[in-house]
Amino acid sequence: MALTNINIRVDDTIKKEAQDIFSSMGLDMTTAINIFLRQAIRQRCIPFTVSMEKPNENSGEIPEKKHARRQEAFQRFMQYRGILPAGFDYKKELDEYRNERYGHTD
Repeated sequence: MALTNINIRVDDTIKKEAQDIFSSMGLDMTTAINIFLRQAIRQRCIPFTVSMEKPNENSGEIPEKKHARRQEAFQRFMQYRGILPAGFDYKKELDEYRNERYGHTD
């Protein structure tokens, strides 16, 4: 496989914070960006929600928490409809899948 370089400009603070996060996960910046690009190709879209939604200033809720609440509500709905078994744990199943597929979890 031929390799190529990508040059991007980012704020120093953003780069440092991202490197710290990736490092804590055992990744370097190149690997993390490659993961992002591969997921974008697999899903044929940006692999996360991009929105203009801001945190609710009254509740301090951030969009990721709102997304997690929506996932939980969807899971409860699917269990109610009988599509998922009552004891199904989405987070556990996702972690097990990631561990099996990639050898690690979030």
